[in-house]
Amino acid sequence: MATIISSVKGESTLDMSVRDIIATLKDVSELMLDLSLSSIIFRDKDMANEVMKLEVVVDRLLEDLDIKVMLSARSIEDARDMLPFLSIAEMIRSISNSAADIANIVFQGKSNLKEIPKIISEFEGLIAVLKVQKDSYVDGKRLDESLIETRTGLRIIAIRRGDVWIFGPEGDEILRGGDTIVVRGYRKGLNLLRKMCTEKEVQLNEQEA
Repeated sequence: MATIISSVKGESTLDMSVRDIIATLKDVSELMLDLSLSSIIFRDKDMANEVMKLEVVVDRLLEDLDIKVMLSARSIEDARDMLPFLSIAEMIRSISNSAADIANIVFQGKSNLKEIPKIISEFEGLIAVLKVQKDSYVDGKRLDESLIETRTGLRIIAIRRGDVWIFGPEGDEILRGGDTIVVRGYRKGLNLLRKMCTEKEVQLNEQEA
């Protein structure tokens, strides 16, 4: 089941359980770390920008987690039971802050990491961020009918729709023009996916280098 979280202030996730919030925080912080490292490797400001948007989501989830924990602690024993969750939250906060710090390097244009692209020149696995254009091939298509994964070898791990994030989208999720998608997979399918997200007519049997 996909997890849908909004980053708009004022909207609450307090209807989620403590365990669900922790699980979502884990997924979001891992995505932040992946995106931040990829933004450094590929000098990609769009990826770095998505990290900053996700930092807002993490901060809001952590705030809701704190409230949830406080409301759950009706005795000293309850408080002790909640301590492990608070420890996990602090670790996730640290990961989130570190990912944001890494992404900031891209915005600052520091050049001391210029050798990194050479080191990973043969690396095929990647994370990429793409924008779905209105009236493109995938606009209005369900993920399972878009053939993105089978034709490109890239899997959509998250979708940002305005201020709403969808983590682990399922096959019945419909892509829309304006969506920002985060994909994981292999470099060789990236050019084809770019065409699917920007062009109306696409030859899916074409071979991409």
